[in-house]
Amino acid sequence: MATLAPKSIRDRNAAFNNRLDKRLFFVIAITACITNLIGLISSLIAQAGLLISGITAVFEVLYITATLLGLSDKLRTTGSFIIHILSGFLQCPLLVYLYGASRTLFLIMFLLGVIYTLPKKVHFSFFFISLLEYIACMFLHFFKPYFPAGADAHFGFYVSGIYTGIMVIVAVYIEMSVARHHRMLQNERLVALSEDMEEMAVHDELTQVYNRVTMFTEIRRLLDSNSVFSLVIIDIDDFKKVNDSFGHSYGDEVLKVCAKGLKNNFGNFGKVFRFGGEEFLITCVGLSNEEIVEALSRANNFLYDYGLSTKHLDLHFSGGVAGSFEGRTIDSLIDLADERLYVAKGTPGKNLIVTKTPRMEA
Repeated sequence: MATLAPKSIRDRNAAFNNRLDKRLFFVIAITACITNLIGLISSLIAQAGLLISGITAVFEVLYITATLLGLSDKLRTTGSFIIHILSGFLQCPLLVYLYGASRTLFLIMFLLGVIYTLPKKVHFSFFFISLLEYIACMFLHFFKPYFPAGADAHFGFYVSGIYTGIMVIVAVYIEMSVARHHRMLQNERLVALSEDMEEMAVHDELTQVYNRVTMFTEIRRLLDSNSVFSLVIIDIDDFKKVNDSFGHSYGDEVLKVCAKGLKNNFGNFGKVFRFGGEEFLITCVGLSNEEIVEALSRANNFLYDYGLSTKHLDLHFSGGVAGSFEGRTIDSLIDLADERLYVAKGTPGKNLIVTKTPRMEA
C-alpha cells in the first residue's frame, strides 16, 4: 500500500470538509425553498394581497436559483450568500415585523444554520447585522404594525401559525441532520487519519517503500520465527554524479523509479525498504539466489530504460546478497550483504550482484 504524504492528508481533510459543507448547504437551501413555498401558498389562501404574494414568489425563484448554484463547489458560497441575504436580511426580519416577536426564536435558529454555510470571517458581522434588523422589526411590529388591506380576518393567525410549526420542524431537522452528518464525517476522518499516520510511520515519504525503522522490525521478526530468507542491499551506481549533473529533483525521480522497479519485480516474495540515501534493502522469502538475481536484473533494466529515455543516461545499481543461514543477528546479515555490495561496487563497470564473497569461494 502506498503511503500518503502530508499533502494527501490535507487533501483528504479538505474533501471531508467539502462533503460536510455540501450536505449542510442543501439541508438549509431545500428547507428555505420548502418553507417559502408554504408561505406563498398560505399568503394566497389568506388573500394577503399581490405585494406580499409577489415578493414571496420572487424569493422562491431566488431560493431555487441559489440551490442550483450550490451544485457547483465553486459557486456554493455564492448560493449561501444569496440564501442568507434573502432570509437573514430581508424575509425573516419582514416576518418578524408582520407577525411579531413570537416567531423570532425559530427564525434566529434558522438564521444560525444559514450562517454556518458562510465563510467564518463573516459569521459575526452577518449575524450582528441580522440581529439588529430583528430588534428593529420587533419594535416596528409593536408600535406601527402592518395589516394588508382586504386580507382575511385571521390572516396573521393562519400565516404565522403555519410558519411557526414549519420553522420548529425545520430547526430541529437542521440540527439533527447536521449533527448526524458531522459525527459520521468526523468518524470517517479519524479512521482515515489513523490509517494515514500508520502508513507514514512505516513508509518512506519519497519512495513509498518501507522505511528504515520498519526494516529492522521485519528482519527481527524473520529471525525470531526462524524463517529462511535472503537479505539484499542494492546501491545505485554513481548516484552522486546524477545529482551533481542533473539536480536533486531528477535524483529524487531516479530513487522513486528504482523503488518502483524493485517492488514490481519482487511482488509478494520480497519487501523493499529504504536503507538510506541511494541504498535499498530487500528481504526475500522463498526465493533462491538465482531467482533473486533474475528479479534484480529486471529491476535494473527498468531503471536503465528510465535513464535512457529521460537523460540518455546509463543508470544501474549493484547489490550484495546474504542468506539467513549465514548469520543469526541483524548486524551480521547486514554486514555480510554490505560486504558483498562493496565487492560489486569495486568491480570495473559495477552493475553487478554478488551472492558470495571471494574468500568463501576459495
